[in-house]
Amino acid sequence: MAAALAIGLAWRRRTKWEPSEEDVSKGPQKVGGLLSGVLVVVIWSQFSDPVYLPQATRVALIMAGGCVLFLLLYGFLVATQTFQVVYSPKPNTTATRNVIGGLWLTKEAVTIKRKNKLTTQELLKGAAYDPDKLWSRFSRALAKACFVIFYLGLTVSGSVALACAAIVLDLRTRK
Repeated sequence: MAAALAIGLAWRRRTKWEPSEEDVSKGPQKVGGLLSGVLVVVIWSQFSDPVYLPQATRVALIMAGGCVLFLLLYGFLVATQTFQVVYSPKPNTTATRNVIGGLWLTKEAVTIKRKNKLTTQELLKGAAYDPDKLWSRFSRALAKACFVIFYLGLTVSGSVALACAAIVLDLRTRK
């Protein structure tokens, strides 16, 4: 059941608060589903004997704690590093999408932001929504890597916690 849930989550659509497809591809989602499925099978094969009930319980609790930690870290990144960009998909229409900003602004962007007392979102608007005018490519790439790491940590630790909890429940009902 946990493996099915992990795989189902890997194939779901993006939610509005997540970064756009251009910033972080669906690759991490697929890798997270794959890793979760593999780990669930490995854990099930290793912990399915009642002798391993304490270890399965411990792993479930550690992974659940890790899941909460990764959720907080991922949420922090979404709140602080995701910005809205207005673009024109067709003539005479506008739409918005979320993009990932860099971990630090360029020196020029910092100077303009301080001088004019602007938020980063206002600064991005003033730069015609061009992220390259505010952040270096390296800074944005590092932010994107953090998103991927925290996302994988969140999904994989949650799936492993769920699988271990299912094993614990199964072992308890066998007694």
